[in-house]
Amino acid sequence: SAGSFQGQVTVTVLGTGFEQGMACLFGELAVSAQVASSTSAVCTSPTHEPGSAAFRLTVNGVEESPAGPEFLFHTHISVTRAEPSTGLSRGGGLVAVHGVNFPPDVGLACHFSALIRPVPAVYVSPILVHCVAPAYTV
Repeated sequence: SAGSFQGQVTVTVLGTGFEQGMACLFGELAVSAQVASSTSAVCTSPTHEPGSAAFRLTVNGVEESPAGPEFLFHTHISVTRAEPSTGLSRGGGLVAVHGVNFPPDVGLACHFSALIRPVPAVYVSPILVHCVAPAYTV
């Protein structure tokens, strides 16, 4: 998982034996978990310096789960332009998205419209990703 170094990213955790009073640990920073069921909890990422942090759960502040996947705190991503800016309604065209701070190992996606599902983006560099435009009906 990944999110902004400014925090406020909702992280859903699935497992077993979850109970009230649990916390999520992002590195050494603990945040309260909202336990939805014995198999599901939700945490909101804290503000953290950019970089990776081990993600774990704790029940009592002492006992911790084994480290799970790393959580990547990235700097603010900003899009400066997309080329081409128009395309065919049938989709399929390659769109070059230019910007800054694109992270290499995160599931980036392109959003073309609130009415169309996001499509996966292919990382090219910290300043460029590619997306294939989806079909669109007017």
